[in-house]
Amino acid sequence: MTRSAMRFTRWKITSVKVPGNPLVTHELHCAACTKSSGPCAEIGTALDWAMRHSGANPDHTGYREIAHRHWKTSPEGPITP
Repeated sequence: MTRSAMRFTRWKITSVKVPGNPLVTHELHCAACTKSSGPCAEIGTALDWAMRHSGANPDHTGYREIAHRHWKTSPEGPITP
């Protein structure tokens, strides 16, 4: 028979800064085709891309935003038996 111990603790999740990367990147995807702005550190850069894309493709007027952020989970305190 194998013996095991159960341990319980509360966990938390927090956003983390990854060295060399912005805290959040924004990416806009065209709803009419498969093109996207690619990840941008500033939302304005992604919005500018969408305006240029719509200008070149007048029927491409819908976009969805994806925000990329790094997250980490960790125990809030000591693990108790």
